Amino acid sequence: MEALIMGGQLLLSLSILVTIHEFGHFIAARMFGIKVEKFYLFFDLKGFKLFSFKKGDTEYGIGWMPLGGYVKIAGMIDESMDSEQMQEEPQPWEFRSKKPWQKLIVMLGGIIMNVILGIIIFMFYLWFAKEQYLPVTEVNTTGIYASDYAQEAGIRSGDKLISIRGEKLGRWDDYTSPLMFFGAPLVVERDGKEVEIILPDSLHRVINKGPFKHPFIEHKNYPFVVDSVATGSAAQKAGILSGDRIVGIDGNPIHVRGEFDNYMYNRYFTDTIANKKLDSIQLSLDVIRNGKSVALTTGMSAFGQLGVYSRSPYQQKKYSFGEGVRFGAFDAFNTVRINAIGLKRIFTGQEKASESISGPFRIATLFSSRWDWSRFWFLTGLLSMVLALMNALPIPALDGGHCVIVLLEWVRGKPLSDKVMMRIQTVGLILVIGIMVFACGNDLISIFGGK
Repeated sequence: MEALIMGGQLLLSLSILVTIHEFGHFIAARMFGIKVEKFYLFFDLKGFKLFSFKKGDTEYGIGWMPLGGYVKIAGMIDESMDSEQMQEEPQPWEFRSKKPWQKLIVMLGGIIMNVILGIIIFMFYLWFAKEQYLPVTEVNTTGIYASDYAQEAGIRSGDKLISIRGEKLGRWDDYTSPLMFFGAPLVVERDGKEVEIILPDSLHRVINKGPFKHPFIEHKNYPFVVDSVATGSAAQKAGILSGDRIVGIDGNPIHVRGEFDNYMYNRYFTDTIANKKLDSIQLSLDVIRNGKSVALTTGMSAFGQLGVYSRSPYQQKKYSFGEGVRFGAFDAFNTVRINAIGLKRIFTGQEKASESISGPFRIATLFSSRWDWSRFWFLTGLLSMVLALMNALPIPALDGGHCVIVLLEWVRGKPLSDKVMMRIQTVGLILVIGIMVFACGNDLISIFGGK
């Protein structure tokens, strides 16, 4: 059932994205008086379809093969590989009769719509789902906490954040996002001086290791005073109470919350690698309660957690309308930026394609096993920007490939022959199908191979 729920969310998400993308091509074509013969969600391969109707010159429908969608634009050789209409004289309502700049807008229409949708979703996600953010200025009042691995990279607890990749960013989340991956330069203030640290090129592998995020740097550089305890958690069973201050774990002193998280992360992996069962792990805690020392013994909840929430001295800030717009656009384009860096590293051999390219099966696992609208829309916004980036690649059969052809024809002053166009489209389709097969194969190996 969980797999069906995740798959259903992915299917709905992609249906929205594909429909919006194709609508971008459709509306741009109609704006220039170009006839659109078909508008389909999914492919009606061999003429089979689940549903269709005709309005005006356009047939609208849903195909049976859920691998995207398409609009069939008159006077254009596309993935439909239909060249019969090209044998006749160009008509005013056909794509081939339009000016190069008009053709470019038609080809870019889908990408533009996906970008607009992505920005809008991220904006609303910040306003209504996240609602608040932690300003970096708040964190800098105490400085950050650096984990063992962060200290090896040259970061020190108490460092104050100034910039990453040359950008001074206002939110804490921006400094723990993928912006930190791939050897990014991080500038901090230490003892009143600016220090530049080149983060490890392999940081993404460390942070993404295991079922929960590595505490590389934390904003939790403050005493661990318990604010609340989750119902049914290991902490509640151990008798931890709100107001307790945790000052030690397994004989190790705990001065700040970050030290506790770092220890729990290392302990979890040490014990699970040693094949210890979670319910057999026991931890000893030293607690200050009402001014007195109390010794407690606790187990470990899932993923190395106890189920305790600490009191923070920092003040969260609510997203204003303007901040939602500004940060929403930043988050949307940052998604493109990070994925573009990742693609470049794959093409240059710095990353393995088998470890970096995901297909629909692994993407589906990003969605919640329960229907979670907040996560659904966040992932839909992210996928919208990724779809825009992928379609912009100069690969034949994709929008970027069509744009390259239009630009080439513009420079030549005449169109490519139908024969050449058919060959280009064939090569493009083979490449796209090959990438899809590779991605799906990666997914199956990952799922059934235990990676």
